[in-house]
Amino acid sequence: MAISKKPLKKEKESEIDSLINKGGSVALSDKKDGKAVVPILLRLPLVDATEIDILLSKRRIKIPRHTWLLEAVYEKMEREGK
Repeated sequence: MAISKKPLKKEKESEIDSLINKGGSVALSDKKDGKAVVPILLRLPLVDATEIDILLSKRRIKIPRHTWLLEAVYEKMEREGK
């Protein structure tokens, strides 16, 4: 069994510190199907979110709340004429 020196902490700590200090940027958009996707925070009253969940629970084919909200947005856009 080979015995090697314990790695120097200072070198590893400086590498870690430089990586942390380098930082980065917040992701503003993702690519999905070749289109930019922007995250949007939506605040709903609890009553409305509960009502949506009740509607979703009655569906034959279960879909996520996110998908249901996207459908609602697209329907509204079509009615408004985009």
